[in-house]
Amino acid sequence: MLSTLTLIMAVAPILGPLLGGQILKVTSWHAIFWLLSVIGIIMFFCIFILPETHQVQVNPKRIQVKQTFSNYKQLLKNWQFMRYVWSLTAFYVAAYTFIIGSPLVYISYYHIDAQHYGFLFGINLIGVMVMSVANKKLVQHISLHQLLKWATSISMVAMLLLTYLYFSQQMTLFSLILFLFLFFAMNGVIATTSTAAALDIVPKTAGSASALIGSMQYGSGIISSLLLTFAKTDSPEAMIVIMTSFAAVSAMIALLPHREMKKASL
Repeated sequence: MLSTLTLIMAVAPILGPLLGGQILKVTSWHAIFWLLSVIGIIMFFCIFILPETHQVQVNPKRIQVKQTFSNYKQLLKNWQFMRYVWSLTAFYVAAYTFIIGSPLVYISYYHIDAQHYGFLFGINLIGVMVMSVANKKLVQHISLHQLLKWATSISMVAMLLLTYLYFSQQMTLFSLILFLFLFFAMNGVIATTSTAAALDIVPKTAGSASALIGSMQYGSGIISSLLLTFAKTDSPEAMIVIMTSFAAVSAMIALLPHREMKKASL
């Protein structure tokens, strides 16, 4: 179930540019915001339509804001939990750097038509889907921690090879697409295994833990935006260096010695 949820969340940022490019074929960019407005309205009414899946408690405890922040404080102090969160966050800084920086690289640097960029970007969807499906099978035989180590290592090696090709002036558009594909495909494993392993450590505060993981995972895009803004270039160099650096940080955190996590059903 977690693998399926992660797949949907990972696919969304990829489908966005793909759909946006097709909208621009037939109308102006204003239509994109009108579409977002319609989607927002539909989501609002879904609140009243979708059934409640959480079991109703007879005497539910009142939610205390103070206790919630106390949970966050304890979670931030828990290294065994936070190591997975930091590894995931670092990977997503790299991933969002790709999502934010790739339009400039593909369109401005390689002069790819904006309408075709969506398809080029959408290729990564295949990798995420394949690895998400594979993860469902692998997790039955390999621990979460081991899978995370392999996936982060593969993403790091892919980016290191791409960095070498770029600075040795051997990088082509094909090699750029290939190694970015390998990197992004690991999202299908990293997002799921890191989240499951982290929640497995703190089952009593899973709600607060999930909120903390999500805020750091998707809030990491702020770091990506700031770094690319400071770089002020449409060449692949800034994007590649930032992605490689944070992919390496993600892998190094995951590779730190730690007891193996028990197998879990995703």
